[in-house]
Amino acid sequence: NNKYFVGLDPNYMYNDNPDLYYKYENISLIKTNQTNVWLKNDFKADYIILGTLTNKFAPYYDLFKDFKKVFSTDYCTVYEIK
Repeated sequence: NNKYFVGLDPNYMYNDNPDLYYKYENISLIKTNQTNVWLKNDFKADYIILGTLTNKFAPYYDLFKDFKKVFSTDYCTVYEIK
């Protein structure tokens, strides 16, 4: 029953739902303060996984009370969205 909203090419998301793609893009570029709200309500996410290439965002998620780090390795970090 797991859902993944980004795979190899986010353009598929744009074709399916431009509004969701807009939100994904703004989350990815850290251009919103609605990250937790959008992830919870629009993407129906309970967790996010940041891989090695996206770990540059980890300090961003560490700062907010709406994200709780639940697991971390050299390869990825998992946050629970509260």
